Amino acid sequence: MEDCSSLKELDFVKFNQILAPYTHAKVGGPAEVLAEPRTREELALLVRTCFEKKIPLRVLGGGTNLLVRSAGVSGVVLRLCQPAFAKIEIKGQRVIAGTGCDLLELLKAISGAGLSGLESLVGVAGTVGGALKTNAGDARNGIGQMVTRVEVVDQHGHISFREREELLFGDHRSNLDDPVLLSVELELEKENPLQLVRRIRRALIRRMAAQPPVYQSVGRIFQDPRGLDAADLIVKAGLARTKIGAAEVSDRNGNYFLVGPGVSTEDILRLSDLVRERVQERFHVSLEREITVW
Repeated sequence: MEDCSSLKELDFVKFNQILAPYTHAKVGGPAEVLAEPRTREELALLVRTCFEKKIPLRVLGGGTNLLVRSAGVSGVVLRLCQPAFAKIEIKGQRVIAGTGCDLLELLKAISGAGLSGLESLVGVAGTVGGALKTNAGDARNGIGQMVTRVEVVDQHGHISFREREELLFGDHRSNLDDPVLLSVELELEKENPLQLVRRIRRALIRRMAAQPPVYQSVGRIFQDPRGLDAADLIVKAGLARTKIGAAEVSDRNGNYFLVGPGVSTEDILRLSDLVRERVQERFHVSLEREITVW
């Protein structure tokens, strides 16, 4: 692996940048390089350079399912936060959204156009790109069901499309393993705006009842084991309100951790290790982390 000195000539990169402000938990150390390209051309150049120079490249979206260790990360962290990557285009029932677009902004745009199909994303924090990678939604309906194709950037900086036929979406996962996701095309359904607003309100109520307020928690910490519910296992193991440092298992949803002032990534990771050990001891079930750790 080469160092990142070859990127110094790019005026959209910064060195040794703390990542905590860009993560939902507001914790984490620095990125060796933080890149925020302004155009597709700059993005393509960055991706191509990273792969040619063997520089690690990570993509940071809304940071809702991410923990960054205090020591930080080597290589490049990419944020698609500029307007070129957050556009929303609506043509009839077809919607094209940049992966840097905030999910709330997408929901506002499509509901205003009387388009339904993404109500399961109501109350989900993050970006379109993160939602695609994890097939965000609920048990009945993930975003993947509405996807017709995804625009991607390969390791050579070439832009192409992956069509619906080659895409796989499952429970909080997908096979979108390309270096960078650029945009998504969705096919939605027309619906009476008044009825749509009512459905959105009901979806929001269900979401709020099932998990703690997003501004003071991180989750989903663990994947659901086959046929089981991770949150239910954690609560039945008597772990609700268990605390390490400023991280605490939520008593509303055991698969979410409440985070208080001064919390560190290490608090959250130690608590997750404790939870995993206790569930293994009690039920002989191994919980696997769903949250990404850098």
